[in-house]
Amino acid sequence: MKTQHTPGPWNRNIAPATKYCVIFAGRNEHIASIRHIKEGDEAEANHNLITAAPDLLAAMVPIIKMIGPYLGQGRMDAEIIAARAAIAKARGE
Repeated sequence: MKTQHTPGPWNRNIAPATKYCVIFAGRNEHIASIRHIKEGDEAEANHNLITAAPDLLAAMVPIIKMIGPYLGQGRMDAEIIAARAAIAKARGE
C-alpha cells in the first residue's frame, strides 16, 4: 500500500522566508523545514512552490482525466504526457 502525502492545504511561515522556512499542514502539523543558504527572492519562490504542491496536484488530476482521452490526436500530446509524468512523480510512481 502506498503512503499518501499529508493532505493540504499547506501553509508557510510568515514571509519573507528566513534561512529556516517552515511548512505546515493546517495550523500546527509540521511538514518540512527548508534551509536556504542565502535569503531572497529565490528562497521565497521555492517556499511558495512547495507550499502550493498539494493544491497543484489536486487541480491537475481531474484535468488530465478529462483531457487524457485526447492523447494521440496531435493536440496537446506533449503537455498531457508531461502532466501525467508530473502526477506520477508527485505520487512516487
